[in-house]
Amino acid sequence: MADEHIDVTEDRDVTEATIDHELDAASQPVEEDIPEEEKIYFFSMDTTTYVADARTLPIDWDNIDVAQTFSQLYTNLVFIRQYLRELLYAKIDNPEDTEAVKQAEDHRKQLAENSLELTIPYLEGNFGIHPHYDETFPNIGIIEKAAFYCIDCIEVITKMMYEVRIRGKHHQNNTTTKEETTNEVL
Repeated sequence: MADEHIDVTEDRDVTEATIDHELDAASQPVEEDIPEEEKIYFFSMDTTTYVADARTLPIDWDNIDVAQTFSQLYTNLVFIRQYLRELLYAKIDNPEDTEAVKQAEDHRKQLAENSLELTIPYLEGNFGIHPHYDETFPNIGIIEKAAFYCIDCIEVITKMMYEVRIRGKHHQNNTTTKEETTNEVL
């Protein structure tokens, strides 16, 4: 058993095109015009690291309601995770029942289309993230593509939950300090 060689190339596309794309994506320059403290990094399943400018995101950092924003992000996270779970797994009681298998596959394809209608605008519209799964994974199917979009959405939402807590706390501390300063009796 110790001398057994395991070939992982059967499970992963390791063609030169894929390897070249991964190397190119990893070496993409970071946005130089964004101050370091405003950069938010998102790591995509297409192997690209996207950099967002916190100042241009659809969040008013100066007037943020941390609890409400965090709650909305959490609700989105649960919803996207549910899509991902259903995309990845469809229970079929009898695998020999070709009609049941076909219905499950049709259901997953419809779910993938619905999920893409939600996740693509979310990533592209709100965060400027345009993954290139087709380049990284040639011949990718709609179900896998939808799953990758869900995973990237989970990455973005999780990062944004962190940013909301940190930046929101920073804003609240700055607001409290300014109020205390302006309310001093001389």
